[in-house]
Amino acid sequence: MNNRKKKVIRTAVMTAICVLMITGVAFASGTNARAGVAIKAGVDFPGKLDIQQDNDDVTMKMHAGFSGAVEYAVGYSSLFSFGGGISGQYPHPVNGDINGRLGFAEGYGLVNFTAPAVIDNIDVYSSLQLGWSYPYADSTFKNNFANASFTGDVYWGAAAGVVLYRHYLVEVFYKAHHGELEQDDDISEFEHRHFGMAVGYQF
Repeated sequence: MNNRKKKVIRTAVMTAICVLMITGVAFASGTNARAGVAIKAGVDFPGKLDIQQDNDDVTMKMHAGFSGAVEYAVGYSSLFSFGGGISGQYPHPVNGDINGRLGFAEGYGLVNFTAPAVIDNIDVYSSLQLGWSYPYADSTFKNNFANASFTGDVYWGAAAGVVLYRHYLVEVFYKAHHGELEQDDDISEFEHRHFGMAVGYQF
């Protein structure tokens, strides 16, 4: 495993610890409200794309866009639920030296920490996702990289939100999608990172 991947995984683990500790301090005990099947629709805020072009590392803006996810979690205790999910983006426009649209699809495992709310029928939760990301792009984007192919790499995300009346979800999240660009004998990694907000329904 190269140093970049080690750094990504280390960052994800530290983020998870911080999110869980902050939520745990705020709420001493809780009822697990994040178990079941959840369908989410989200808005990805403008973010950054780090990629290599002509042997130079460049950072460009990726515009806002839409995404969706389906998750399933099983309650392990009153505080934790574990499960997995799949998510995908509608390809986002890239603004910079590289034009076109780029999106990512993910499969991931997840852990949710739930806590009791001060108000009835409102539960607070935090979540960590860790899995594998696969990039896809339109022909305009691909034309910036001659004889290149795109492959998957590590994905991680963290979120915090509320469950309303046991079914309705509102959350904010941060996601880091990774991929690999293979050109001839050269392999370089690229990353799209951004914040966002989602709403959903939990069965």
